[in-house]
Amino acid sequence: MPKRDDDYMTERRNEILAAAYRRILAVGISGLTVDGICQEAGISMGALYRHFLSKEEILLALVEQSVGHQEARGFQSLDELEKSLMEELDHLDTPQGAANMQLNFQLMQLGTGDRKLNPVFERALLSTEKVLVQNFKRFAASGEISGTVDVKLSARKIATLMRGVWIAKMISPGHPARNYKTCILSEFAVLRD
Repeated sequence: MPKRDDDYMTERRNEILAAAYRRILAVGISGLTVDGICQEAGISMGALYRHFLSKEEILLALVEQSVGHQEARGFQSLDELEKSLMEELDHLDTPQGAANMQLNFQLMQLGTGDRKLNPVFERALLSTEKVLVQNFKRFAASGEISGTVDVKLSARKIATLMRGVWIAKMISPGHPARNYKTCILSEFAVLRD
């Protein structure tokens, strides 16, 4: 069999992760099986095992992928960042957003006490704050944020509010995320003063 190039292997790995994500949404983590992932992806078990050694490795890769997307977020302006967070709150109130939060809740339950998953979840929890601090520092340097504002403190406040919304949605999917908009918007007003 000819050797596959890195792009092909990355694409195939991402297809497997997407199939695993769809299966989790359909059957939950407790119902997730390697066979089900293979069926969803339309691949053999051998093809899956070329990319992942276990179901746990797939779950870990899903979490790491999510964290990587979060950490890669860069915004051109404070307005763009604010709009993105408001859109995220709106999304959390959709059936898909609620399903994503339930998935995250299941992953967090699975990861509690797991020495491989725990550091990834810790990084996930802190990544929002890290992204906010990085962006706020750039906006402060350009004069878009008031020079008197403690950007690290503001980032921590907004990140903590967002984590609170995520936890509320994980525990009670019907809890409206939009109720938190005023709190978050008030912190953005502080940044602009």
